[in-house]
Amino acid sequence: ISVEENNEKFEYRAWNPFRAKLAAAIMGGFGDIHMKRGSWVLYLGAASGSTVSHVSVLVGPEGLVY
Repeated sequence: ISVEENNEKFEYRAWNPFRAKLAAAIMGGFGDIHMKRGSWVLYLGAASGSTVSHVSVLVGPEGLVY
């Protein structure tokens, strides 16, 4: 779903918590995942690429996912 607000475009994507442990942790109320814009993340085990794609969105263009 794409939304435009104040000349900014936002894209919302579904993230299945039954297929991604990180999504389950966030939906389960896990406090701070320590992945903010500009973070550098070493992601191990990017099998299908779904979770790593979402992590890439979290860190933004200023960040880096290895």
